Amino acid sequence: MEKDKKTQTAIALEYDPSEVAPKIIATGKGIVAEKIIEKLDIEEAIKKADVVITGEGRIDNQTASGKGPGRIAQLGKQYGCFVVGFSGILNMPYDKCLEIMDDIKQIKPENMPKDEAKKVENAIQNMKNAVTQYFTINM
Repeated sequence: MEKDKKTQTAIALEYDPSEVAPKIIATGKGIVAEKIIEKLDIEEAIKKADVVITGEGRIDNQTASGKGPGRIAQLGKQYGCFVVGFSGILNMPYDKCLEIMDDIKQIKPENMPKDEAKKVENAIQNMKNAVTQYFTINM
């Protein structure tokens, strides 16, 4: 029996430093995920950015070939931005990831079982921890 392909989801955020947190300005699944990049003119926003943050549940060879977050990373690099990716799981060698991003971090703690990391409440906390730690240390 063939496994169902998992539908990709994209969320576009807008951040205003005067606000407490980023705002979700668009979401989409499947082909809509790719259209978000186009319709919201994300390329224009990236042209003005210093840092681009992208990511997904599993960064793998599809990401490297330009799938959603990989396309965001390509645009960031094209316009001279520092590109960092956050991923639940890294499913490709770190040096291969660095071909498409300047840095990449797995948000799942090494000692956390994958099933636990997939729970929404844990994924949210893992993301908060990873992003806070990353930008506290690196920026």
